[in-house]
Amino acid sequence: MEKLFFHILQMSLVSCYCIFAVLGIRFLLRKAPKIFSYLLWFIVFIRLICPVAMESPFSLVPDVITNYAMASSNMMDKSNLTESTGNTVHENTGILKNADQKKNGLNSLQDRKILTKGVIFSFIWLAGFLILLLRNFYKVFMLIKRLKTSKKSYGNIYCSEIIDSPFVMGIIKPRIYLPDHMNENEMNYIIRHESIHIQRKDYLIKTITFLICCLHWFNPLVWLSFMLMSHDMEMSCDEQVVRELGSTIKKEYSKSLLFWATQKSSIHTSSFAFGENDVNGRIKNILGYKKAKNRIIVFVAVLCITAGVCLLTNPKTTAVKNSTNVIEQQEKESKIITEKEKKAVYAWADAFTKRDGNALYELAADKEQFKSWDYVTAINGGKEYAFGDSSPWPWNQDYKIVINGEKADIYYYALTSDPAVTTWKETVVLVPQKDKSYLVDHKMLESYDTVNSKKIFDDAYYINGVYQYYDFKKNSFIDAIGNQLSADKTNTASARVYQDPKTAAENFLHLTGGTASVTKSGEDNMTVRYIFSDGKYVDIPVYKAASNPVVWCVGKSNTKAK
Repeated sequence: MEKLFFHILQMSLVSCYCIFAVLGIRFLLRKAPKIFSYLLWFIVFIRLICPVAMESPFSLVPDVITNYAMASSNMMDKSNLTESTGNTVHENTGILKNADQKKNGLNSLQDRKILTKGVIFSFIWLAGFLILLLRNFYKVFMLIKRLKTSKKSYGNIYCSEIIDSPFVMGIIKPRIYLPDHMNENEMNYIIRHESIHIQRKDYLIKTITFLICCLHWFNPLVWLSFMLMSHDMEMSCDEQVVRELGSTIKKEYSKSLLFWATQKSSIHTSSFAFGENDVNGRIKNILGYKKAKNRIIVFVAVLCITAGVCLLTNPKTTAVKNSTNVIEQQEKESKIITEKEKKAVYAWADAFTKRDGNALYELAADKEQFKSWDYVTAINGGKEYAFGDSSPWPWNQDYKIVINGEKADIYYYALTSDPAVTTWKETVVLVPQKDKSYLVDHKMLESYDTVNSKKIFDDAYYINGVYQYYDFKKNSFIDAIGNQLSADKTNTASARVYQDPKTAAENFLHLTGGTASVTKSGEDNMTVRYIFSDGKYVDIPVYKAASNPVVWCVGKSNTKAK
């Protein structure tokens, strides 16, 4: 139920923007035929009931609204995974450690507080929904019971002594109910008014939209939309009656409308009573109604269709690109990099990954700074240098380099035997020498083992203008995860997080503090949208790297999982 409530909340939030947009368009169309204003409200109620929307480059719904709404609704998905995964870590088999679980927010106190409030609000929402539903069902039931005394006149028209205003009642076989004391002269256009409601299925539309309002009973803008939609529905029906029966009935039609509006019925009529909904506005609209010209109708129709496309779709997500040759792309988009610059940076990166302290010392522009580095230990009386740690460490030469002038960023991938991978980013400066060669001045080394913002995510993975991720299929990563899952007989292994595309992306990329959801799905490839706590997001491609057992991995694959 909590999950349903969060989805209702998401749709209600997005629809608020659409309501304001429709109100603005409705104001512009105040002199146009009211049928268009009536149809505009369909946009709002479709948004209120439909949990998914197509993506379009023409969408006018801001990113920040859809992202914030998605973050709220996805909190429940995250909690479900937390409950099923738990904290159990088997010695020598766990890929995630307890510290990693805390880091990723699986048991954070903040999430629990949010979910506790979510449960409370869910029950309040359900209680309000049921009260509204039962109250109106009871009133309709009592009305149906009272109308059993009505007498059939002809067709679907019935007369009754207990009602004081004409209205439509029924769903499958709607009937028109008229008071016994109705004047026969006005009966023609009043019956026509109610018949138009039946022909257009307005009785069904109003019933469905009322049920939608009950789902969103906490949102006053939804009730305002229902009231204005009903108002536009009635006025569009009035206009059609005048258009069909001629302008000569305007005065008598308005008198009848005013008369039946003053009649106070002794029973509840929750349907289409003839005198309901802003009688003064309806009378002014009837008296001032003129048939619109064809070119105006075409223009307004195009405007409404455009509004539908722009408000019923979400903003189009930017496709994630991949690149494997950073240096070549850098040469095309920036200045030409000399071979000596390349040689110096590559030599430094090679020595770094091989833990060759002596080679790094020779390449270092500032020898004293190099000696003071935490990773450096002088040996053999200061004649040689040991460098680096055992784990985690970027053992292989699968690094990426971006050179920009005399500055370079080197992206290493630090490995552990768990297995796990963390991106390291080293910033160095190339120092030119008299012989036109280059030495390297180390400036900074960052480890991205906690990625809790879009800025940190970009620092770690946005390399040379595109998002790039480590190929986790290398070094038997996927095989190791699959072996742990196959050996797990109690369904408690922490490797289970890699069987869900959302949590796989979170753990492979060390994401924490936000929420993940699948925005594009397929059999073997999906897109996971991760929304950080500030509302900013990134779309991450994932693919099924193995199918027995299932293991999802970050990146893209053109081959099916085996």
